[in-house]
Amino acid sequence: MRSSRPAITDATSFTTTLLTAGGPDNGWNPSPTDRVQIAYGADSRVQSLLALADTTGSESFAQLAGLQAAWFFGANHAGARMYDPMTGVTFDGLQPDGSVNRNSGAESTIHGLLTAIALDAHPAVAARATALTAVQARVGLEYIEAEDAVRTDGAVFTPESSWTGESSWSGNGLTLQPRQSARWDLGTSDTRRWIEPVVLTTPGERTQSVWRGGGLLSVTGPQQGVSPTPGALLPYGLTAPVSGTDVRVTALRGELTLDGLIVRPWISRLVLGGDAYGELVHSSAIAPQRTSVGADGVRASVTVYEADGSLVRATSTDGEVSVVIPAGGFAVAEG
Repeated sequence: MRSSRPAITDATSFTTTLLTAGGPDNGWNPSPTDRVQIAYGADSRVQSLLALADTTGSESFAQLAGLQAAWFFGANHAGARMYDPMTGVTFDGLQPDGSVNRNSGAESTIHGLLTAIALDAHPAVAARATALTAVQARVGLEYIEAEDAVRTDGAVFTPESSWTGESSWSGNGLTLQPRQSARWDLGTSDTRRWIEPVVLTTPGERTQSVWRGGGLLSVTGPQQGVSPTPGALLPYGLTAPVSGTDVRVTALRGELTLDGLIVRPWISRLVLGGDAYGELVHSSAIAPQRTSVGADGVRASVTVYEADGSLVRATSTDGEVSVVIPAGGFAVAEG
């Protein structure tokens, strides 16, 4: 089990984040800059989850694999079947606007068939995946561009190139000098949210800023490694969650250069439908959180898991049920 810990952490934190944020995006570099979804991304998630299920014996990873594999059968933001079991065709890509690239090259076909072979070896997972064909609701990680501040006295700029040599700008950037500030609208939320500013720094550069409700952020640029560029775009988590509808920052020291804000809810949720019901609720909170799982009129089994995928509680319900999600844990409802 010890050798599986990195894979378990990846499955219970990153895969659950991907599922609730919109699916297997092509590139988070480090923000979700490339939101095209291709079969190899979905297949890699399915394969790793099934391998974990086989290795650990935990049903949690098989359940997550079923939710992820449903991407091929219509449970995606286009509501489109990406894999045709009658012909073996897998379409080449799902665009951020919901359109589908209906070419079918060798790479996509191969990865679609690899998922199909893996599902054939796990018939219970296959039955779940093929019955979940639509996204009914989704609340998860979002991204706000720095230049979309509703108020700022800083300077918006356009990078010479979107590629830094090791990461990607998501659009324009915003620079704040000491005593300059900015405010962004987060919208409403039923839960607190973590804010992770994506900051550009150069080696040894020190910046300090204060975020209303989020605490003090001190950043020192990391030393250059093998990258051809000395600057690094990296997300930095604030020390406290934000509970309001906006977030504000004031630069205190150094030049604060922002690409955007990663906004991560304490409780994220994905609800899939079709001939079956599937729901994933994931917590990024630092303490147990009570929330509801399930839907009115839907008979479902609900399982709650710790952050390592170990079982906490299993129950059945004919509607919504209140559960406590451990810190970093998740729950799955199947009906």
